[in-house]
Amino acid sequence: FDLQWRMASESKHLKLEVWYGGENNFTAELLSPQGERLCQVGLGGQSPDPRSSSISRFFLAHGRNKRNGANVIGLFLGTSAEAGVWRLRLSNDQLTDASFHAWIETKGIGNRAASFLSPHPDWTLNGVACGQESFAVGSYNGHLSNFPCPTFSGSGPTRDDRYKPDLCAPGVRIIAACSDSLTPVEKTGTSMAAPVLTGFVARLLSKAHAEGRSMTSAEIRKAVHDAVRENRDWDRRYGWGCL
Repeated sequence: FDLQWRMASESKHLKLEVWYGGENNFTAELLSPQGERLCQVGLGGQSPDPRSSSISRFFLAHGRNKRNGANVIGLFLGTSAEAGVWRLRLSNDQLTDASFHAWIETKGIGNRAASFLSPHPDWTLNGVACGQESFAVGSYNGHLSNFPCPTFSGSGPTRDDRYKPDLCAPGVRIIAACSDSLTPVEKTGTSMAAPVLTGFVARLLSKAHAEGRSMTSAEIRKAVHDAVRENRDWDRRYGWGCL
């Protein structure tokens, strides 16, 4: 299978990760936009030598994660990596399920960012949104009556099929304080949605303190779940509902 992505000329660098089950054994081969076969790495390998001058262009490593037993292929494209369509050719040495998940981390927005040629709409959460006990908050547009979920808000579930995001909160055109200005600013993003939940939890803890009691993480999670706007099954974009 060829995993393909487009590297924009404005992209400064790229980090790509491919995760797959520990019962499998992939071989990864990196091909440049010109079709040049740069390296081939099996489980436990890496290329090039970290002391090589080629590392400013690319570095590919392949190993097993000790925490969850899964295998991970990590690719870094540096500042000297050329623009165009890159390929990571994956082959499986085992006659078992060959499914995998892949994510790109890159600087840039829109056409200036690297992107897969055939992206999947689900499993788009970043790593910090996949904690066991933490909340993952998506974003919705509270200025519209149907509360649409914008494209920048990630979709679940997690790689191991846990229910994330937990919920959504307003995150489009939010007026907020600015750390380096006396004038409020308008911002959009899940970084504006998360403080809505933070404020809600702060109110919960303040009320509990006034009543002379504490709250466990399980009690906080239940209170948040009960407060979401729609009582429905979990949704890949909205979680359990909108706060």
